[in-house]
Amino acid sequence: MSDKVFDTLRFRVEFEEVTHPDGRVLVLHIPRRPQGTAYQYKGAYLMRIGEAVRSMSEDRLRRIFDEGKPDWLMQPARSNCNAGEVVDLLDTQTFFSLLGRPYPTEQRGVIHTLKAERLISRDNNHFTISRLAALLLAKSLDDFESVRRKAARVIVYQHKNKLQTVSDQRLGAGYAVGFQRAVQYVMDKLPQNETIADALRVEIKLLPDIVISELLANAIGAPRFRFEWNVSVS
Repeated sequence: MSDKVFDTLRFRVEFEEVTHPDGRVLVLHIPRRPQGTAYQYKGAYLMRIGEAVRSMSEDRLRRIFDEGKPDWLMQPARSNCNAGEVVDLLDTQTFFSLLGRPYPTEQRGVIHTLKAERLISRDNNHFTISRLAALLLAKSLDDFESVRRKAARVIVYQHKNKLQTVSDQRLGAGYAVGFQRAVQYVMDKLPQNETIADALRVEIKLLPDIVISELLANAIGAPRFRFEWNVSVS
C-alpha cells in the first residue's frame, strides 16, 4: 500500500495497523509538505477549500514555489560598500530624526544602528545595503539599480482625459526620508480657494495635508498602485 501511494503521489506515507476491541484501525503517517514543493495528482495541483477539492490558482502555486527563498526586500541593493559609502548613500540624518534619536557623534554609531535594524549587513570589512534600506532611506534611488524604478511619481494633467500633462515629477528619494517632501509637493499642486478671515485673505487648499499624507502612505504600501491627481487648470 505504501509503495502504491508513493508511485502515485511521489511522497512516502507510512501505514500502521493498530488493534482495537471494536475492530482494525489503520493509522496513516503523512509527512509535512517540504517548503517550495507542490504535489500533483494526474496532472493537477489540488487544494481543499471547505469540503471541496479544487485546482490551485496560479498565484497560490507561485507562493508555494517561492517558499524558502530570501525575502525580496532583504536581498542586496548594493554590496561591497565601506562605512563612508553607506552614510553617503543613505539619508541617515533623517533616519535618526524619524526614530526620535540624537544623531551619533561617531560614524560607527550610525552603522551599528543600521545593522541593529537589519537594514545593512556586514561581510568582513564591507557592508551590504538591503533593498528595504534603499527603498526607505536612499538619498537617491537612482544609486540602486534594482529599486530605481520604484521611485514615486506625481503626474498632473490639464484635463481628466489625460491628453495634456501639466507636470510629471519623479520623486527619487527613499519613501521614509522623502515622504514629507512628497506630501508638500502634492499639496503645492492642489487647487486652492481664497477666503477672508480677520480682514486678511487666506488661501485654503482643496484637501487638508493629513488626507494627502494618508493617501500617499497607502499608495506606497500598494506596489501596483499608481498615484495620479487629475487637476483641470484651464
